[in-house]
Amino acid sequence: PEGVTWGEADRDVDPRRRRYAFLPGQRRRLLDSGITVQAEGSMDNREHDFSMSPLASIDIVWKNTAAGNKSRSCETTQQSSEPTVDIKQCFEVEVLIHDALEKVTNHIQSMVSDKYKEFITMNDLIAVQPNHHNGATYLPAHLDFPRADGFGVVIATICIRNANNSKVILIDEGDDEEQPSMSWNIHLSDGDCYFLSGDSRNKCHHGVLSETNAYRETLNLRYGLHPVDMAREEVYRHWPD
Repeated sequence: PEGVTWGEADRDVDPRRRRYAFLPGQRRRLLDSGITVQAEGSMDNREHDFSMSPLASIDIVWKNTAAGNKSRSCETTQQSSEPTVDIKQCFEVEVLIHDALEKVTNHIQSMVSDKYKEFITMNDLIAVQPNHHNGATYLPAHLDFPRADGFGVVIATICIRNANNSKVILIDEGDDEEQPSMSWNIHLSDGDCYFLSGDSRNKCHHGVLSETNAYRETLNLRYGLHPVDMAREEVYRHWPD
């Protein structure tokens, strides 16, 4: 799918595209929490509806059985113009996707600080966000504001393709004279995964620089949602303007 631009970026100038794929039930959870996606952007109704829909017309429901085993079933929501879905194939592919996400989630949970471990579960994986940079050599430094498009208490990024010779830039401008500004460079390769939590997520601008214009692809995993008070305490107090 084509996807949408970042924030107020002009889609005729900015080649980058992104999209949200919500796990079952999580789109409703996000909307019920009062989070406004694309709050600062100029997205029209068509684009908004497009970005807020799951990537596929298939919702996969994982249910715990009485015995505690995990069973998976496919629920399809098809329009008459769409081809018939092969339920068996759907089941097999989505099981592989779920198991891969679960493995990544468990690995991140083992590394994140104790304060944030409760958010790193499959039940709190709100959305998977594919990003197609389409030849753009950089992603400008920015902050993911949690009550808008930047939702997620912890945000992980997987480098899918053409990440070699690129690096993540983290910039902490400091809160006062006693905390001077600092910055870090993290070099990336295909298959790398990094995550932002705590100060790296809440206080630092982050961006990406690439030495080539290769068509980079990344995948964001957004875990957990900030209630208003938590967002204010963890993030917005650092950004009073």
